[in-house]
Amino acid sequence: MRLHTLTLQAFGPFRTRQSIDFDTLSQGGLFLLHGATGAGKSTVFDAVCYALYGNVPGERHQTALRSHHADPATLTQVELEFTMAGRRLKIVRTPNRNDPDATKTAPRRRRPQSAWRSGTVTPAPARPSGSRSPPPTRKSPARSTTCWA
Repeated sequence: MRLHTLTLQAFGPFRTRQSIDFDTLSQGGLFLLHGATGAGKSTVFDAVCYALYGNVPGERHQTALRSHHADPATLTQVELEFTMAGRRLKIVRTPNRNDPDATKTAPRRRRPQSAWRSGTVTPAPARPSGSRSPPPTRKSPARSTTCWA
């Protein structure tokens, strides 16, 4: 499996929409994820796990995934685009939460959502040894579906 992009919104310490482009990061080979305590390093791994499995490692509840710093109207969401077994996939997940317009006496719950989109990956042409090949290109999506958890 190869990660391409991860986009977080109102997830963990990330109040606004933030994106990580793993293709750009990995152009030079290995990369290091570093920062101060509380900067969100572990949240990046939590977001990848949440996108792939619908849950994070450990015993945290889904309602604890939302950023305490985010505007109440901002939707908590994780998007992950990756390639696995020759297919380029995009998963979008939204954890369970209260709607911002609900009243204190009658809160409404928003059910968790998952959506995925699949497309085939066109292999890059053969390159001479020692040169890096560009990232694979994506054909139009083969199918799209939304699943309710």
